[in-house]
Amino acid sequence: MSSSYVIAEQIEKLKESVVRINAVEREFNFGEPYKVGDDVGVCGSGFFVEQEALFGHLKFPGKRILLTNSHVVQGAPTKTVRIMYPGTGKSYLTATVAFLCESIDFAALLLNPEVQDHWFEESVTAKEFLESRENLEFIDHEVRGNGEAVYALGYPNDHEDAVATVGCIACRSDDMYQLAISINGGNSGGCVVYDGKVLGIATSSLCESEGIAFGVPVRQIASFLQQWLGDAPVGSLLIPPSFGVSLRPATRAFFKSIDRTASGAIVHH
Repeated sequence: MSSSYVIAEQIEKLKESVVRINAVEREFNFGEPYKVGDDVGVCGSGFFVEQEALFGHLKFPGKRILLTNSHVVQGAPTKTVRIMYPGTGKSYLTATVAFLCESIDFAALLLNPEVQDHWFEESVTAKEFLESRENLEFIDHEVRGNGEAVYALGYPNDHEDAVATVGCIACRSDDMYQLAISINGGNSGGCVVYDGKVLGIATSSLCESEGIAFGVPVRQIASFLQQWLGDAPVGSLLIPPSFGVSLRPATRAFFKSIDRTASGAIVHH
């Protein structure tokens, strides 16, 4: 069996756990700020994940968790979004924005399989349908980024079906993967997959460049939640802790300018 066939089969399987997200974002009326702004539809992607992998334990028994980007759902005035699937007609599932972090650009959505009032499929209940959607696994080791092959799964431009685009990891910074891959509006919140497991969340692309995109590492998201989430209630806006200082490498030219010979970092406060 060829490797290309194996990858194609893998993609088809993973697509079952990738969803289309439709949210309503309320625009701020800068001309007349005392009036309620217009509602604008926003589309994006998301995917089911294991609670143990994300939170370190089963935080919401009987519920399902999805990951997406914060910029896909942060403007929803009711903090609820629609989860859409290909081939289910006008049926959709409703999820709540459980936790949102703008600086890392991720959101965790909470979905209750027992309470779904907009599921009209007669052949299968919403709970049964969700039981057939598997959680995607996180990569279990660091990938530094040296041309490794990856693919992104999502719903570009509000496409009816999940679409796969193939590329590679160009490099890795402290908080982001730079990808040589083509993604479009609607891919935001979808998964970036390496070796059959989720490496990150497809986050953005450079409009002025072709085939350059970025992804937030899921291991970074899981580490942040497991260390800092604590007992934060559902609906919380999460802000990473700041210690009031920043560091950058100290160069020889810097030490020469202050007439010292040393090594280390420059501390800003």
